[in-house]
Amino acid sequence: MTWKEMVVMDEQALEAQGVVALGARRKMLKTFEVVRKKMGIDDPTAPPPPPSGGSAPGAPGSSGGSAGSGSGLFA
Repeated sequence: MTWKEMVVMDEQALEAQGVVALGARRKMLKTFEVVRKKMGIDDPTAPPPPPSGGSAPGAPGSSGGSAGSGSGLFA
């Protein structure tokens, strides 16, 4: 198993792999979340983004934020 496969595991997958202690699973899941965010890996538990067909109201290309706003990941 690669680290990329590991960081997308959920609680049930960790338990199936033998991580039986609840505290250990939760700590691992929190760490996996940090790694996914820093590495730009999509969260497997997040709902899929809405389709970008241009049918949504608002100005095209408007994301509501700026590129230099900083996410605090490396703070």
